[in-house]
Amino acid sequence: MKLENLKYQISLFGNYEEIVPNIETIKQFVELFTDEKLIPNQFKEFNLDLKEEMSRLSLTSIDNSFTINFNSDRIDFILTNINLGVFSMLDFSTFINNIKNYVLKIDSVSKKKHKRIGLIRDVLVSEIDTDSLQRKFNNNIIFFNDKKKNEWSNSNASRFEKEDEIFNVISNIRTLKTRMLMLNDHKIFEGLLINLDVNTIVENQNYRFNSENFNQNIDNISMISDEIYNQTYEFLK
Repeated sequence: MKLENLKYQISLFGNYEEIVPNIETIKQFVELFTDEKLIPNQFKEFNLDLKEEMSRLSLTSIDNSFTINFNSDRIDFILTNINLGVFSMLDFSTFINNIKNYVLKIDSVSKKKHKRIGLIRDVLVSEIDTDSLQRKFNNNIIFFNDKKKNEWSNSNASRFEKEDEIFNVISNIRTLKTRMLMLNDHKIFEGLLINLDVNTIVENQNYRFNSENFNQNIDNISMISDEIYNQTYEFLK
């Protein structure tokens, strides 16, 4: 069994309408992220209220592996494995620590409180017998029990409370067959995709997260993600 990290994503939810791609804002953020050598770009966001597309700011690494997208209602920090087997993906804890630093930098320019925090983690699993694993996860009706499964998934969703904060915890494991860039060539990947999603509940819309308590809350979220990841790995073995 082989595991490879495909994507990490941390999202902050709130109101970021004033972070727009004008000259002053771009200059500020380029200076903030000089060490990371992030390039300013723009993307289009559809505004449902105005029924029109709005230009939004993004910062992207030279190789397009890392992006910060400033949507009007969320900020996404996304790191993607752009070339499996070649790209040096950061370990999970280093990514978390980097984002802590980035949130602090953004706060120095645009002091904001956030109402929700989310963390997504995608992991690819190859060199594994997916049919045997499917039977381990699920009991099927007779029709499917003696047949090879072209596709299957296993999903679980629950909630977890820590330090007066309630988190949604979602795990989805499914078969995946798709073309990806691997070893500098576009090849078919065939195996499993593990998707772990931990986020604060949507019912709580209070703007309660800031640069002072963000670290503790993202640590709690990453701790839950690590626990689910480790238990899933042991189950797959």
